[in-house]
Amino acid sequence: MGTILHMPDREESTDNLSGSCFIVGAPIEERDDITQRAIRVLQSVDLVITSNDRYAAGLLKRFALSKRLLGISEEIENDVVEITLEALSKEKRIAILSDPSFRFSIPISNLIAAVRDAGLEPRVIPGVDLVATALAMSGFDSQSYSVVGVLPARREARDSFVGLLTNRPETIIVPGGTSRIQPSLLALAGKMPNREATLILRPTVPGETIMRGTLSSIAHQFANKRFNGHYIIVLAPDFVEESDQQTSYKRRRNMIKEGEKAPDFTAPDQDGNIHTLSDYSEKQLVLYFYPKDMTSGCTVEACDFRDNLARVKAYGAEVLGVSPDSVKSHTKFVEKESLNFPLLADEDKEIANAYGVWQEKKMYGKTYMGVVRTTFVIDGDGSIKRIFPKVRVKGHVEKVIEVLAE
Repeated sequence: MGTILHMPDREESTDNLSGSCFIVGAPIEERDDITQRAIRVLQSVDLVITSNDRYAAGLLKRFALSKRLLGISEEIENDVVEITLEALSKEKRIAILSDPSFRFSIPISNLIAAVRDAGLEPRVIPGVDLVATALAMSGFDSQSYSVVGVLPARREARDSFVGLLTNRPETIIVPGGTSRIQPSLLALAGKMPNREATLILRPTVPGETIMRGTLSSIAHQFANKRFNGHYIIVLAPDFVEESDQQTSYKRRRNMIKEGEKAPDFTAPDQDGNIHTLSDYSEKQLVLYFYPKDMTSGCTVEACDFRDNLARVKAYGAEVLGVSPDSVKSHTKFVEKESLNFPLLADEDKEIANAYGVWQEKKMYGKTYMGVVRTTFVIDGDGSIKRIFPKVRVKGHVEKVIEVLAE
C-alpha cells in the first residue's frame, strides 16, 4: 500500500506571519466578492502593494482597513522592489494585491519574481478564479496560457491527448478531479520528461502543497503515494524571448537530460585548486549553479549546503557550487559565510553553457543573460541522476538529500 498524503483542513493563521509575503486575489468586479480569507490576510499585514491605487484604496475602504498603500509602476518599479525586500528583511508582513480577476501587471510580476529570487516563496491567497490562482502559484507566464481540461481516463486516449500537448509552447493548465493523479503525471512525464512544471494539491485550501521541478522529477516524487483531493498541474511555457523584444515561440535550447552523461569541466575553486568531473568518479556529486556571490538567495542556498554537508557526505557525495564570479570573489564569500565546500569560478561561462543554465532572463521589464539557479545530482558513473531546474532556495537541500538517499 502506498503512502497516503494528508492535507490539513485549517483556517489561515494570522498569529505567525512576521516577515511574510502574500499574493492576495482581488475580486473580478464586485468588491464584496472578495474572499473572507483574503480579508483576514489584509487585516494582518503592514503594507499593501498594488498597481491600481484607486481600486485598492476603494477595496480597503469598503472593509474599513486602514493600511499603508504603496503603488507600483514601471517608472518606480526598482524603488518598490528595494522597499519590499527591505521591509521583509525587517520581518514586516506584506500583501501584493492583484488586479481584478487575479491578473498581474508587468511591474507586479517582476516584484513577485524578485521576492522569489531573494529566497522567499510568497503565499498565494486564492481569489474567485481558480485558473488564475494556479498561475499565480506556479509563477509561470500568465500572458499566454491554455486550459486543456482533465486528461482522459482511458490510457490510450490519455497518451494520445498528451502527445498533442508536446508542441504547445504556452503555459498549459491541466486541472484534475479527485483521482487519476498518478496516471496523469506518468503520461505527461512520459512525453515531456524535462518540461518544467508545478503540481498543486488542493489549491484553494489553506496548507496547499506545491511541488516544482521537471515532470519526471515530480512524477518520481509522487510515486507510490496516494492522494484524495483536487489538484492542478501547470506546465511551464516552452519558449524563449528574442532579445530584440520581438517575441517568438521557439523550442528550448537543447539542455542535457536526466540519464545522459554529465559534461566534463575544469575550473579553479576559491583557493586556486583545479577541479574536474573525473575527480569525483565513483561517488555522487551535487553540482549546483547560482547567479552571484553574497546575494541574499545565493547566501541562503550556500549556507544550507554548509549546514547539511555532513548529511550529504553520509551518502558518499560531495558538493560543488558554480557561478560566473572570480576566484577572488569566491574567496571573500567562503570566508564571510564559513563555507566548507569548493566554489568553482566559471568566469567565461563555459561550464554554465555546457550544462545549459546560461540563459536569457527577464527582470524589471528588461532581458539579459544570466545563470538560472539549477542543481544537478551526478552519479558515480558520470550520468545525470536528477536535475532541479529554476531552484526555489527554501527546502531545496532537503530535496537533494532525498535524491542522494535513493
